[in-house]
Amino acid sequence: MPQTKEFFGRACIERIFPLLQKMYPSVCPQSADGHRDFRVFSAKVLRYDSSRGDDYLGTHHDGSLLTFLVGLNDIEDYEGGGTYFEAIGQAIRYGAGHLCCHPGIVRHGGAKVTSGTRYVLAAWIDVHGVKEYDRQLCEEADLTRMGGRLDQTLRYDIGTGTSSDPSINDSKIVSRLEKAERWYIYSLAAGERYSRLDAATDTTNEKGNVENDRSAVSKLTSENSWLGLGQLWLDQGRAVDAADAFRNALDLSPFNTRAWMSYGLALVQLNELAGATHAFQTAAGMNDYDFDSLSNLGLLFSIQGKHEDAAKAFESAVGRIQQGEDGSIKADKRAAAELYTNWGVTLCDLGKYQDAMVMFTKAVVIDKTFHDAANNLKAVRDALGSS
Repeated sequence: MPQTKEFFGRACIERIFPLLQKMYPSVCPQSADGHRDFRVFSAKVLRYDSSRGDDYLGTHHDGSLLTFLVGLNDIEDYEGGGTYFEAIGQAIRYGAGHLCCHPGIVRHGGAKVTSGTRYVLAAWIDVHGVKEYDRQLCEEADLTRMGGRLDQTLRYDIGTGTSSDPSINDSKIVSRLEKAERWYIYSLAAGERYSRLDAATDTTNEKGNVENDRSAVSKLTSENSWLGLGQLWLDQGRAVDAADAFRNALDLSPFNTRAWMSYGLALVQLNELAGATHAFQTAAGMNDYDFDSLSNLGLLFSIQGKHEDAAKAFESAVGRIQQGEDGSIKADKRAAAELYTNWGVTLCDLGKYQDAMVMFTKAVVIDKTFHDAANNLKAVRDALGSS
């Protein structure tokens, strides 16, 4: 698309970059040729189509220093939509030619389009010489943690050589997890260090206003380091430390559903079930499209023997799974299959075996590789047949 590329490049230099310079003077060069330090490292047209199921985007951080979006069609062309900002709890709607920009670290998402189709141009920008040290260290920690196959730590004792899989080197996993932990701690330290440096280097101008000309982004820019560290500790069975980490994440981002859900999981391990219930309910109340929190709530009720409450939670969770016109689901298939299976088990606990078989069957249809659902379905059929 050479003509589009030429037009877009000219618009960035003549109009958009100067606007960003004015809006974000602490991180954008202010000289006349400052636009040379900007780099659009990715740009694409996004389509939110209510008829196809691709009608919203969940809340997230971007990997850019700055992000801008340009509306490509009029807001009369669709209902709903807009860019949702978690901090203010609402979506900003804007029409063709209007620009919305924000720091990449600000949590945001694409609000659900309820009818019609919304088109928007999204661009992600870095600025030469500007570093978010805490985020870069956190990303390194995430890569190290996931590269260390942390999921395997749930299946055997780390460092004992007792893994059932002879291809897994326990000591190597320990080393990588320890390295990930250090990176997370470095990330937190970087944020604290640059906050202190900012405070120490503030100056007062002739009008009495505090100024700071640092080019590096200061302070801890997100809750991600605490979330990653908490997840690592939770998977290692260090529930007390994990709960503290998730609380710190919530102090930075009190509307983060992932933080609330992870905090709830830590409280379950600590047997603080009332607090866990509150955490899962809080997470569920913040996002109408999140079913994981309600699924965890159902499991929590189930282990307490509150089967009626568990069934209601599972039913509500299933109601949040987005479906396309062809019946396909817009969700992780394994997670959805597990949800239906857990609902089926709860229905068995309530003596509703026919309804349970319906749930197990749906789970099998969604994910044929999830053998728990098929095994449960066969077990119920055999039991009913023998009776």
